[in-house]
Amino acid sequence: RVAQRYTHNLEAYEYFQRGQSSLLVRERADNESAREMFRRAITLDPAFARAYAGVALTYAADYRNRWTEDGNAALDRAFEMARTAYQMDPDSAETYWVLAFVNVERRQHDDALQYLATAVRLFPSFADGYALMGGVYTYIGRPAETVPLLRTAMRLDPQAGYLYFLLLGRAYFFLGDLEQAGVNLKYALARNPASLEAHVYMAALQVASDDRA
Repeated sequence: RVAQRYTHNLEAYEYFQRGQSSLLVRERADNESAREMFRRAITLDPAFARAYAGVALTYAADYRNRWTEDGNAALDRAFEMARTAYQMDPDSAETYWVLAFVNVERRQHDDALQYLATAVRLFPSFADGYALMGGVYTYIGRPAETVPLLRTAMRLDPQAGYLYFLLLGRAYFFLGDLEQAGVNLKYALARNPASLEAHVYMAALQVASDDRA
């Protein structure tokens, strides 16, 4: 029943789920495995929009993590695949999210915020939409607007992963609230000890705390 929201091909959905699992590892080899799984899903169902969105995220990861010599080409490919997914299924919250995420990587923050605003208007319980929107506001120097968005995301998804806590911790860091920044960054690391960004902000937090001592 879950699969039928996105595809009528159960085997394609199984490949998609395997791709999602590999993508979450956030390592280069797993990213390549994820792309292969998403491509197999597309082969079985060429109209499977979320699988195209998954491919887009793998190329965005190549760009973000410098896993390819031609980062600009990877980002262009990510945008192409994200736009294809959105055009195929504009009624999916996830396709809005992926297109917004790729636009963040392209530094097109206004476009990203427009897609996310539409997503949460159409899908008010879409926690990831609020979370990414909050992350974008920190990127553009408005961390005070991040906090309520992340709180909303966490309320909608009490089982929030480490990224929610990382985004909230980062916002508090830039707001100068080092205590709350530390609490949330520690939660992020407890959920994903391998998060390089969380470690970087914890180090920055320690430096800022020492400067205040």
